[in-house]
Amino acid sequence: QAAYDCGQRSFGENYAQELIEKSPQMPEDVRWHFIGHLQVHTSDEESKYGVKPENAAELAKSVVSECPRLELQGLMTIGAPGDPSCFDKLGKCRDEVAEALGQEPASLVLSMGMSGDFETAIARGSSSVRVGSTIFGARDYPNRA
Repeated sequence: QAAYDCGQRSFGENYAQELIEKSPQMPEDVRWHFIGHLQVHTSDEESKYGVKPENAAELAKSVVSECPRLELQGLMTIGAPGDPSCFDKLGKCRDEVAEALGQEPASLVLSMGMSGDFETAIARGSSSVRVGSTIFGARDYPNRA
């Protein structure tokens, strides 16, 4: 609530359970971003989920044509720690998705970079970063899958 009181209106959640719990507690003009597993998997880490970069354009076309209640605004990745090439891969992926959709690449958000690497992500083209742990502190996710 303190961030909202300072003017913040965009908030994101990784877990549906937390979004369901928190959204009724916040004012109606909050813009919620649900992150979940819908992201581009730009690293070889088994702990991460998402569509492979080579399949992202096809998925994006399916979302646009078959999911009228969803609005594709951009692409997201969580890169491997210390590997900025993950950000470069997402930038290339955005270009391919934009071409497949007949859009300008700049019309698609690049959501990449978190509290530990947001500066590198911004330098590599990120237009949206996730810095919740820097603002709100580290969180404990017991029993989350």
